[in-house]
Amino acid sequence: MEEETLSEFVIPLPVDLPGSRTTISAILISVFLMGAGMGVQGSAVSLRAGLEGFSESLVGLIMSAKSTQLRGLCSVP
Repeated sequence: MEEETLSEFVIPLPVDLPGSRTTISAILISVFLMGAGMGVQGSAVSLRAGLEGFSESLVGLIMSAKSTQLRGLCSVP
């Protein structure tokens, strides 16, 4: 029985596509900025609600609703 090598099943990919590093880095930077922006927004909303005189339990309810809404949007196919 012939022994099959792994190299028979490997599809060769181009090593360096023009602009591939730029595209990947742009995507990673944009994902990082979106995540950082969402974190800052969550902090700003909770701080502003506290400054406006909302009770701590209502601020917690608002922030948990925001988190639940985000999870629901992420799970939609």
